[in-house]
Amino acid sequence: MAFSARQATYWMFSHLLRNGRPRSSPTNWRTLATTSEQPSTSASRIGGILWGVPVLTFCLGCWQTYRLNWKLDLIKKTEDSLKADAIPFRKDQSKQHQRVLLHGKFIRPSFLLGPRPRSSDTPTSGLFSTGGANRSGYYIVNPFLMNGDEDGGGSEKILVARGWLPKDVVESNWNDQMIGMEVTLEGMVRQGENGTYMPKNNPDVNQWYWLDASAMAKLASSSDTVVELISGSKLNDAQMGVVPKPRTPGVNIANNHLSYALTWYGLCAFSTWALLRGRRRPSGLVF
Repeated sequence: MAFSARQATYWMFSHLLRNGRPRSSPTNWRTLATTSEQPSTSASRIGGILWGVPVLTFCLGCWQTYRLNWKLDLIKKTEDSLKADAIPFRKDQSKQHQRVLLHGKFIRPSFLLGPRPRSSDTPTSGLFSTGGANRSGYYIVNPFLMNGDEDGGGSEKILVARGWLPKDVVESNWNDQMIGMEVTLEGMVRQGENGTYMPKNNPDVNQWYWLDASAMAKLASSSDTVVELISGSKLNDAQMGVVPKPRTPGVNIANNHLSYALTWYGLCAFSTWALLRGRRRPSGLVF
């Protein structure tokens, strides 16, 4: 049967309306409500985590402030100890950075630390002024046999850091005339060195890059107590001679806690500002 153009157009639109219209379905209001609550819950959870940043950095700043006060007090006590008169060394009474008097004699073996440049606090006089501060050499450490006395100081061995020797002196078969000689010297109680960033020592061939007090004490059958001789002492200048030359006594305690505290407090302030600024944005997450 033939259709007219009007009938064909009517049939086509009727077919599209009947088959192309999406079928309606009942609205699930419970699912819609749950979905609308998820962004708010996620935002609150993320906000709680982010607010932990300023809290944590503030606590770290307070900890560094406490450490700063402790370090300043330690430095002051150390400086006071260096200004005090030297007292006879007693292993059970002497504390770090205290000036002490040693009565006894150096014995072997000798430990050479290096090669190392001359420390900037070594007085630039006599032999040590030759070649400038970058001249290579060695720091010499020896066991020291203490004399017993009537005051209860028994005979014991400790380690004594004597000072710096130029490399050419060491290589020229330097004759150490101090070995076995009875002396009275002045020094300062110190700790051994931390070799974390130093090459590994090789005790088997007596090669030392840093002062490992425990290893040296084991080889020397001595205690691991270290006393470093100091320059500017009349006792040392009269008995030690030209070499080795001790270092100038001083406080060598790192104190970076102020910069650490400022860094943590700065991060606390910045993170707090960033979170408050993000909270004011209408389109942002609400913390």
